[in-house]
Amino acid sequence: SRRTIIGNGSVLVAREPFKVFTWTDRGHYQTGDTVNAGFQARTADGKPVTPTVKPNGTGHCNYTTSQILAVAKLAASAAKTGKLPSNRAVQAAIKNEPNLFVDPNFAPPLLKFRQ
Repeated sequence: SRRTIIGNGSVLVAREPFKVFTWTDRGHYQTGDTVNAGFQARTADGKPVTPTVKPNGTGHCNYTTSQILAVAKLAASAAKTGKLPSNRAVQAAIKNEPNLFVDPNFAPPLLKFRQ
């Protein structure tokens, strides 16, 4: 007998299991300003990442102390100089931090007053 099997599907392949996106509410800060930053983790297909450990009560993802310090040092440097850190400085700061990386295609949504 002859049989025909028909099917379809898709496969998504990524280097990393998820990406963490960070942004601030302003492009620059003055020394002593409070930095308001946002963080978001998404899988390669755009779904939110669910933490494997219980969140620390804030409902945000958990980061290691060294990961937080790496981002905080970059923010402090930007606040001190009034300029965003260069790509080279960012890559140097996060190179030893597992699961911290920069998505060059990420663009945060416009703030409500800019729309």
